[in-house]
Amino acid sequence: MQPNLICILILIHSVLLPYTSLTAQDSTATQSFEIAEKAYRNGDYGRACFVYETAINEGKHSTQLYNNLGIAYLKDNKLGKSILAFERALRLNPNNREAQQNLAYAKQQIQQPVKKAPGQGIPEWWQNSYLILSSTLWAVLFILLLSTGILSSLVARYQKKNKIYYSTLCCFLFSVPVFLLGQARTNYDLGSNEAIVIRKQLGLRTKAELQDKEAWTIYEGTKVQLQKQKDNWYKIRLLNGLEGWVPAQMISPIGKVSL
Repeated sequence: MQPNLICILILIHSVLLPYTSLTAQDSTATQSFEIAEKAYRNGDYGRACFVYETAINEGKHSTQLYNNLGIAYLKDNKLGKSILAFERALRLNPNNREAQQNLAYAKQQIQQPVKKAPGQGIPEWWQNSYLILSSTLWAVLFILLLSTGILSSLVARYQKKNKIYYSTLCCFLFSVPVFLLGQARTNYDLGSNEAIVIRKQLGLRTKAELQDKEAWTIYEGTKVQLQKQKDNWYKIRLLNGLEGWVPAQMISPIGKVSL
């Protein structure tokens, strides 16, 4: 075989290899869905959860995958893990109606939901605002506003027109809320400061010690805010403003979820 022909074949192989790999991954993901769905239809919810979790651990992430996992966990009477899966589904697509409805239904099953105290937690209007765009789009918008503001200020310096000064001021003023919205969306995507209780019930302690008396009881599925970690303990805050320590294995951080 001619050397030139060999080089051409190697080049073609290197170009097609990524696509072949992607096709194999898609095929494997489809097979996983089929196996999990069959187990779900047969009432073997534990196996369905296992197959979905295995697919996730292998790097396959999608809103539908997490949503299906949440439904399977809900059927398997694991409310905490079900809510965790729905929360992760919404990290990938906050506007997915099915995941939103499933999460709302699952939250209704919490034994004693923690009621939000005035001034605690993230206001709903603020969350709805930063979820409008992705963190990338917020960053692009911020850079555009900042760049426009800087360019306008340079033009205004030479032309000395009030309208240009006003447009410059508006760009800089609008860049502030855009930056804050982008930062909030980034924190939401990271999910590092929120967790879900995955045990049936959990005692909130004033100290990171098992011997310490339980000051408050929270139940499976409750969302908490993570304050800090000490050894195998997390200090958490509830929506009603209460704070305390819980064993790390009793809760599961939502964490960052990406495609």
